Amino acid sequence: MAPMPDPRETPHLKLRAASDEPAPEMSSEASTTTSDASSKLNARTNSRTNSRDVLEDVLDDLEPAAAGASTRRRKARVGYLQQMIGFAVVVGLLWLLFGQGSPLAKQTEPTIAPVVETPRPWVATTSPAISDTLWQLGLIAHVVGRSPYCARVPKAVPVIGDLRDFDAERLALAKPDVLFVQPPLAGVDPALRTFCEKNGIRVVEQRLDSFAETRALVDQIARTFATEAKSASDGLAGRLADAEKLFAEFEAATAQSAPATDPTDVQRNTATRARPKVLCLVSADPFLAVGHDNYLNELLAAEGFENALDRDGWIEVSPEAIVALKIDAVLAIAESARGAERMRAAISQLPWTGASPVSAVVEAPQLLAPSLMALADRARLRASYERAIAESKR
Repeated sequence: MAPMPDPRETPHLKLRAASDEPAPEMSSEASTTTSDASSKLNARTNSRTNSRDVLEDVLDDLEPAAAGASTRRRKARVGYLQQMIGFAVVVGLLWLLFGQGSPLAKQTEPTIAPVVETPRPWVATTSPAISDTLWQLGLIAHVVGRSPYCARVPKAVPVIGDLRDFDAERLALAKPDVLFVQPPLAGVDPALRTFCEKNGIRVVEQRLDSFAETRALVDQIARTFATEAKSASDGLAGRLADAEKLFAEFEAATAQSAPATDPTDVQRNTATRARPKVLCLVSADPFLAVGHDNYLNELLAAEGFENALDRDGWIEVSPEAIVALKIDAVLAIAESARGAERMRAAISQLPWTGASPVSAVVEAPQLLAPSLMALADRARLRASYERAIAESKR
């Protein structure tokens, strides 16, 4: 009996029943077909074997990375848990120290000021001089609209315009009862006046070229707030009384500094001749000086100075014109510390012939507007001059 073929070695052959009959011979065509099938099967087997090998290699490579990632996740979870536990401990300690019932709670609890609505009447202004006067009278809380130059008004108050223009939309949203205006020489803008009439806003206009007009402004404010000046009173009535006192002292000082009309009044004439002659500057680029017929010239007179310039208004002067003046001092008023430094530098570079006059620069922006605040701080001019005199003698 012929030996049985092993199916693992010849998978293309069918097993015959156990007998002595020999297996039939295959034709050459059948043999070729069988050989092709066997090759394909072997190729598939090898491919699968290779794929398994590749997959096993990849898995072998991924095992350390997976292990590392797993370790990192565990560490992250541990770190997160530690942070949460730490946070809970801190919150617990804070509650024990400052929470309700803690002895420290009443000591550290902040006092919150109640929200106070803007008191009536609501006012707006396009003039820094007017806002400074309102501030001096303690009325800044009533301001609901300002100019971009009103330094005393909180920045949260909307800008509604300036001396030359106004923002109709913002002014309408501000809804002031009264609008205080410092009009230019041409008067109040007709468009602004018409807008205020349509929106029920009362316009109070006041020129401010002298302290007499500042006093008229204070009277307008008193009428707007329906308050009269009362000495030794609290609130606006007392501050109006203080303003009246400032005006009275200013007028007396101005009268005292005026030249005597009687040639025999020796005391007055001697005092007049003893007044320091000064050049008062408000700008150094270019040099802009104070002339006559304005509020700063009135301040100079009230503080016992004689203005070296005899022209009216605000006068631009050259360095050559300044050094040609016969003066005792240069007084300069700056709006900021940087402005004061620039003025000092510019004055120090003037081409003086011989000894230079005393130079006094004061940082006092409130003196650059004809307001009640400027009147209250007028003594700073004399104080800065006297300091400069003392320093020059050291």
